[in-house]
Formats: sequence, C-alpha cells, structure tokens
Amino acid sequence: MDQFIKRGYNPKSVISLVLGILSLVIPFFGLLLGMVAVVVANSVLRNNNAGYGADNGLAMAGKICGVLTTLFYALLLLYYVLYF
Repeated sequence: MDQFIKRGYNPKSVISLVLGILSLVIPFFGLLLGMVAVVVANSVLRNNNAGYGADNGLAMAGKICGVLTTLFYALLLLYYVLYF
C-alpha cells in the first residue's frame, strides 16, 4: 500500500523548475528568471547535500534550464554590444 502514496516534493525544487522553464519561454525577463532559478536550485541542492532532502532531480532540471537561458541571453547581449 505504501507504493501508492504520492511522494511530496520540496517546494523550492518545484519553484526552481518552474522558474527555469519560464526563463526559457518568456523573452525579456528570461535572464532575470534564469538567474533566480539558478540561485534557488543551488540553495536546494546545498540543503540536500547536507542531508535535509532527496529531490535533486527537479532542482537540477531547474538549474540546467536557468543556466542555459542565462548563457543564451549573455551571448545575445554580447552580440548586440559588439555588432550594434
């Protein structure tokens, strides 16, 4: 019966994932959302490594989305600065 009980997730992990996905979708605020997703994910991963939780998957996915978006917008900004 225990196998049918839904596992609870850390709310910060879910927030990190949602912000990471939104950073990929929302054009102009993506850079800010990506940075916030990385900060929240690092907080969750740091707490999980200290033994306070075990859902690293959602936080890691949010961190990856946030890092990819931040790098994309940084390169886009560098392109605009150099060529315009």
